[in-house]
Amino acid sequence: MNKYLSGFKSLFSKTPTYLIFYITARCNAHCKMCFYWQNIDQAVIDKELSLNEIEKISQSFGPLEYLTLTGGEPTLRNDLPEIAQIFDRNNKVQFISIPTNSILVDRIKEMVEEILRTTKHPYLKLCLSLDGLGKDHDEIREVPGCFDKVVANYKNLARLKKEIKDFEIMINMTISSQNYNRIKEVMDFVRKEMPLAVFDFSWARGNVRKIGTENLSAEDYRRACQIVNQEEKNFSSGFSFARLIAANKLVARQLIEGILKEKKRKHSCSAGGKMVIISENGLVKPCEMLEGDFGNLRDFDYDIKKVLSTERAKETLKFIKDKKCACTFENAIQNSIVNNVFNWPVLIKKLFKF
Repeated sequence: MNKYLSGFKSLFSKTPTYLIFYITARCNAHCKMCFYWQNIDQAVIDKELSLNEIEKISQSFGPLEYLTLTGGEPTLRNDLPEIAQIFDRNNKVQFISIPTNSILVDRIKEMVEEILRTTKHPYLKLCLSLDGLGKDHDEIREVPGCFDKVVANYKNLARLKKEIKDFEIMINMTISSQNYNRIKEVMDFVRKEMPLAVFDFSWARGNVRKIGTENLSAEDYRRACQIVNQEEKNFSSGFSFARLIAANKLVARQLIEGILKEKKRKHSCSAGGKMVIISENGLVKPCEMLEGDFGNLRDFDYDIKKVLSTERAKETLKFIKDKKCACTFENAIQNSIVNNVFNWPVLIKKLFKF
């Protein structure tokens, strides 16, 4: 109930309530469908925000509903648990999600255990990337043995999941032309071999590393949703938070299918308002897909409110409000759904439909 109440209160916050924080651009994989590859290839550890800088940034935000600590590979930062602690302490963040390529098996387990042990408020979700089975996954990530490490990570984390209520393991498949025809086999593998995990997928997007991996149609997306949506209906009956998330995903997928089909956006978008992106070197962006940024926090006393009040930010927000952009960025779309009360009837209808 506290999380529902927190979500309602976040509608009235004067600062963003969803932060996607690229804590590093460094990565130990070479994924073919990565849209962040240019930052990764130019990553410099000395340019990353320090813990002291992150502390100042955190203090400029109000309460956070959702925090994603991403990269690059976020577990390459030795102070990942400390970063989670900062936002837990200052912003009472309700949900933290951390995606990982699973390569650093022992380190991941240790970091997750420390975050769970040292934070008070958040529900923690660790997202393990899985784009195929065996060598198929290894070839897409260009890391030999990566599939086996995903399995090893799941086994480590499953032990924690059995003991800790506010902890979730998600298996996320990034779908591209290279693995589109293997969705069902990956999903079946997860259901059989990783029964404590939740399966989800995202759509390859943006300026990908290897040209062609993103070229799929609206019909391809519709067929993918048909396969996966049934999975969302396997939650227990009753009004639970898991079912609310599942309903949100179903609505978001309908919107994404429309965007792919019509090449335009009809819904209002919370990017740059309720949701912002911060890069590893302090740049503030409204979205992962839009070019440009609002400015660098290092130039604005690490104050998010000052960055969002610039003319550049106001112009970009008007551009978004006028629906001059359209993308398939799932996080932004799902966040937009819950932050617009006019979407709630559709969301509630989906919630009780399955």
